[in-house]
Amino acid sequence: MWKFLRITLLLGFVGLGWPALVQGQTLAQDTVWGEFPSVVLIKTPDLNRYCVGTVIHTHHVLTSGSCVMDFRQGAAASRIYPARLVRVMGGDISITPVGKSRQTRVAQHIFVHENFRVTTGENDLAVIRLIEPFHLPSNTLEVATMRMRITPNSQLCYWVTWLPELGATPQTLPRQQKVSATVHDRDQCNLVQRTGAWEILVQEEQICTLWQNTNNGLISPGDPLFCGGELTAVNGLSWPGTGAGAAVSEYLIGTQVRFASHWIQAQFDRTQPMPAGWNPYLY
Repeated sequence: MWKFLRITLLLGFVGLGWPALVQGQTLAQDTVWGEFPSVVLIKTPDLNRYCVGTVIHTHHVLTSGSCVMDFRQGAAASRIYPARLVRVMGGDISITPVGKSRQTRVAQHIFVHENFRVTTGENDLAVIRLIEPFHLPSNTLEVATMRMRITPNSQLCYWVTWLPELGATPQTLPRQQKVSATVHDRDQCNLVQRTGAWEILVQEEQICTLWQNTNNGLISPGDPLFCGGELTAVNGLSWPGTGAGAAVSEYLIGTQVRFASHWIQAQFDRTQPMPAGWNPYLY
């Protein structure tokens, strides 16, 4: 059972990497109250699918385009989920028990970046506008601070997700978790990718991180990357690194929010909905 669509490049690929940079397993760790208060859980009509988003405004949540697109009928029939069927849960860090401070909202509009490219993960962003704003200030929910500075190579950051994936064995209810990852030079990441079957390169507006995968679950499109406590990127793409089994490493590629800040801000006042039947495969 997959948590949500992952654009993972596995075809005939034998990864090269930097094993010395990965010391042991990077286990997913449970977050604590107030650690990532802007991170929310998104439920789509897909019964086997949770996504993660980040509160960027009282009325708006940032996630990936992959999160809110229905790909179940194939590329040609892909479309954005009806907004009224998408729910956002904030102010909590586990499915059960329900926290007293949990706030649940229904989407009013969903805006996917018009230049979203599914095959490369470029501009894999979406903004969800809520029918009712989150009640702020709160002790468990707040608007994220977006990182507008350059993130240096080798900086330690955290991907925030919900694990385990739905359908995992043993069956454990998902909760918010974090996984540490190190920022890597884009040229080095591209050098690794050129040995694979697909020539998809990390672009200037994207960020490349390396983490040590575990059998706890997967980082997936929509999961936010926080560096120094600031929202830095949204995950949209991954490809394998080195190792095997529980010790395999993985390169996670995200769109940096500082490159998309103007587009993100424009969605706050947007009045025109996405074109009916909009499909990123057709643009």
